[in-house]
Amino acid sequence: MMPNACRASKNGRMDGPSLRATPEEGEPWDDPTEERLFLLLQDIEAGHGDFVIVARTDDPNAETYAQALRYDDGTYTVEHREGDKEHHYATVAPDMRTAWPDPHRLGVSAPWLGRPGLLVKA
Repeated sequence: MMPNACRASKNGRMDGPSLRATPEEGEPWDDPTEERLFLLLQDIEAGHGDFVIVARTDDPNAETYAQALRYDDGTYTVEHREGDKEHHYATVAPDMRTAWPDPHRLGVSAPWLGRPGLLVKA
């Protein structure tokens, strides 16, 4: 089991973080704030890795997450998966601010989730 991993307690509830942000380079962050996610994307902009994944820790199949991958031209592919391959969506974000995930919407999400026409089935 990973350090600080989510696990069932004696009362049947999950203990531990509900979200984990894992950058390509650097340490994972449990229950990251919006500011922390922004800083992780700034690290990517500065050349420290190409992606970050924000995942729900209470999904035993690890199928609920958002991830942002930066390309050399500064654009991002941003994906959101809500539990299975039938609910996997993606979009291209023109810059870091558009790709910035918001951990408070649907557990794992990004600002573009509420904007019709930007998400397409992956």
